[in-house]
Amino acid sequence: MQGWTESLGRSVLSLGILLGGICAFVLMSPPELKPRRTETGKAVKVKTQFAERHNLGIAIDVDGVVVPFRQIELAAEVSGKVQFQSESCQVGRIVTAGELLLRIEPEDYELEVRRLNEELSQAHAMTKELEAEIQSLANQGINADQQLQIDMRQLARSNDLLLRGAASDSEVDSARRSELATRKALQSVLDEKNVLTQRRIRMEAAKSLVQANLEKAELSLERTNIRAPFDAVVVQHNVEKDSYVQPGNTICLLQETTSFDVACKLQMKEMNWLWRGGERTSDQHAHDFPKTPATVIFELGGDKFIWDAMVDRYDGAGVDSQTRMISCRVHVPEPSKVRRILSDEPVPRFSERSADRDGLPGKELAAGDIVPVSGGGIPTLMTGMFVKVHIHTDPKVRLIRIPQEAVQPEEKVWIVDGNVLAQKSVTVAYSNEVYSVVLEEPGGVSAGDAVIISPLAQPTVGMRVEPVDSNGGEENAETLKSDPRVSRMGRARAGA
Repeated sequence: MQGWTESLGRSVLSLGILLGGICAFVLMSPPELKPRRTETGKAVKVKTQFAERHNLGIAIDVDGVVVPFRQIELAAEVSGKVQFQSESCQVGRIVTAGELLLRIEPEDYELEVRRLNEELSQAHAMTKELEAEIQSLANQGINADQQLQIDMRQLARSNDLLLRGAASDSEVDSARRSELATRKALQSVLDEKNVLTQRRIRMEAAKSLVQANLEKAELSLERTNIRAPFDAVVVQHNVEKDSYVQPGNTICLLQETTSFDVACKLQMKEMNWLWRGGERTSDQHAHDFPKTPATVIFELGGDKFIWDAMVDRYDGAGVDSQTRMISCRVHVPEPSKVRRILSDEPVPRFSERSADRDGLPGKELAAGDIVPVSGGGIPTLMTGMFVKVHIHTDPKVRLIRIPQEAVQPEEKVWIVDGNVLAQKSVTVAYSNEVYSVVLEEPGGVSAGDAVIISPLAQPTVGMRVEPVDSNGGEENAETLKSDPRVSRMGRARAGA
């Protein structure tokens, strides 16, 4: 009996604990919020702005790092002791094209040039001597030929007299011996002339060899003076005065200063705008890069310093296997021509006619107030600098500009269509802090559509709306639909 009582007590206690927990959960739960019913027939006030046609192309902003356009190791081409070294041939110094940086002792090379000049003069004199001998033998040959003609006529007369019995055999033999002697003398002259002619040919070849050796010696003498091949900065120096160098020894490392490159990477969709913006010709290769104007930007001290540039080639031949991006090179042809704008000013966009015939951007600007920089303290491009690259591409597609806040998640846009709410899908091509540029597509946003820029609570398609300006005044939706001059806040633009 006692065991049954204890079991019943435990069961009641457990049931009480369970019921207490349920009551506590119900009491602590927040009250259910019932959705507020929108008053039927009352329109929701919204702020709108007209979508406009965008004719300024697409701007692509990427990060990049400045790299050398050309960097070479200047090496010695002849051996010898360093006799002279320029003060400019030091790390960090600027050198100009053709400037003498280092001289190797030239005495041995000067002596070699002098010796070969003497050999060339001697070979020239011997050639003249052989030509004189050949001319003398030619004259002797003419005389011998004339004597042979005389002896041949005399032999013919002797044979005729012998047939008539007026001459003896001994007279005929004497005439024949004279004719043979003359013929032999003529042949000797001709043979000697041929030998001298071949000797002259051999002498001319020897003379040409001496001339070639002389040119090589003069080249070696010229190479004792090591000069800068282009305007550059010395980034490495390996040789000092009075040291001995061998051909191939690196003298210094030069980095060109007249032009720079910026290495950057573009996403595939960004590269697609460059491909669509370039004009291809029938003779253009499939891997040719679509050259596109750009602006290189470096920010310092509240200012932006900008350089004209051109995205002109791939940095390699494929897509990065890790980032799936395309490496490109941006060429800055004139890094000394830098301009300055304030940090809050927009980067100017170059017009289509700003590219010259060589494919480099010109100086004509379509927008932006650019003041040429003068005075000290202005930075120059240096390798390793992190910069911004503002690429200006103009794809052959129709573009629409809408406020940036009008674009909703999943690239949706709410518009006012006949005082009711409608939703359209867009494809964003480019976006900044002010506006977004979308493609003009069938069923998408068109120029003149009144897009909603104010936030909406629980919007639904077909909901009645009432466009208003920033002061709360009403705007007729049909007016917003038909008058593209109305500005973002519902007021007509000045001068419209």
